[in-house]
Amino acid sequence: MLRVVIVDDDATVLRSFKRALMARRPSWAVTTLPGSAEAIQYLTANECEVFVTDYEMPEVNGIELLSKVRDLWPAVRRVILSGKPADLVDFTPQNLVQAWVRKAWGADELIAVVEDLVAAATVREDQQSIV
Repeated sequence: MLRVVIVDDDATVLRSFKRALMARRPSWAVTTLPGSAEAIQYLTANECEVFVTDYEMPEVNGIELLSKVRDLWPAVRRVILSGKPADLVDFTPQNLVQAWVRKAWGADELIAVVEDLVAAATVREDQQSIV
């Protein structure tokens, strides 16, 4: 079972993405959280393979949150979900964000990105086990 965590301060966005992901990928465990503090608390007690966070949130933005996630759980795949254009990715630190999804692209794009990240990680793990 693939475990996906989505963090966004907009409850409507969380409901929409969770409903769509669960309908299209019922084998996934999708957890939604309203902020960075809840996300860190959740990850301290639970595992996930993919972590998706909104870029613009109060208190801690998505880049700061992904930095914490990378430092504490480096194996977790990290995705920014935003209403902003992807060209903002130019200012993000290297190896921090593995994918950028615009909210307007919707759940189908998020599913494709998550599946690509998981497939790429699986290939890397297989290659490392051969060496």
